[in-house]
Amino acid sequence: MSIPAQKQSLRTRVFGTEWQPIVVGFAIMALTAVVGASIGRMDVAVLSPAAGGLAGGFQYGKNTFDAAAVGFRIGFTLAALAWVGSFVFILFFYFLYSSGVEWGDTVTTLNNYIGLFSFRGLGYVPLSGLLGIVGSAIGTNIRRIFVPHEYNPPLY
Repeated sequence: MSIPAQKQSLRTRVFGTEWQPIVVGFAIMALTAVVGASIGRMDVAVLSPAAGGLAGGFQYGKNTFDAAAVGFRIGFTLAALAWVGSFVFILFFYFLYSSGVEWGDTVTTLNNYIGLFSFRGLGYVPLSGLLGIVGSAIGTNIRRIFVPHEYNPPLY
């Protein structure tokens, strides 16, 4: 498989055939999470997959079942990327600033961090997918109800 075909295949696997709602949902989810975390409201940051799914589902607007797949891609993919990125960030700064600590304490503390962070991530990433599904289903139905019929895409 050639390099351009591999890139196209990866893009299709991550974004699906309709990539615009996924990108819009990613942007809204990331913006909501950053704003929520910066103002100190972690409940807003945790509910950011629902906001991203709502925006992506509103833009997609075809049917609820396909919009649920779009919302799952929005919530699950970006939450998994954020979880892995923050995990690497924590490990990097932990090793950067813990070079003067004895190895026994470092390994014990590192194991505690890994266990706690993995446990929270295993709950948050699927929850983000579920929130994205709910948000996109609501967004699609809102578009179908309030946008005039001639501006909506066909159902299938």
